[in-house]
Amino acid sequence: MKISIIGYGRMGQAIERMAKDRGHEVAYINNGESIDLEAVKATDVAVEFTQPDAALKTITSILSTGTPVISGTTGWLDQKSKADEAAQENETAFLYASNFSLGVNLFFVINEKLSALMKDHKMYTPSVHEIHHTGKKDAPSGTAITTA
Repeated sequence: MKISIIGYGRMGQAIERMAKDRGHEVAYINNGESIDLEAVKATDVAVEFTQPDAALKTITSILSTGTPVISGTTGWLDQKSKADEAAQENETAFLYASNFSLGVNLFFVINEKLSALMKDHKMYTPSVHEIHHTGKKDAPSGTAITTA
């Protein structure tokens, strides 16, 4: 599979390592400069981990080429429906997740089941306290928002 990586911070670099380890070709990397949409279009998928203020424009630009997008950028979800619409209009795919960790996604499933079990027990007030590394850019995190 030929992959474009849009956003080359911690996650972009991790995606590159994992993709190469699994035999995929990372054909294009963009770290904030103007996106070469022709280069992106020549790949099978674009993996987007940019910044909240750039996410929607970046994603819709890529979707306009017909290239599927996987996004992990948090902090822009109030605009996600526009990205969903762009994917439909361009007959391509758009996948968003606030966290790609297997452990966190298992936690999401367990949290849903726990919520169903707890709904009739009004005397309890469950809560979650999140702690992140010092480089975390958004608070609350997308993971916390998904959990809530």
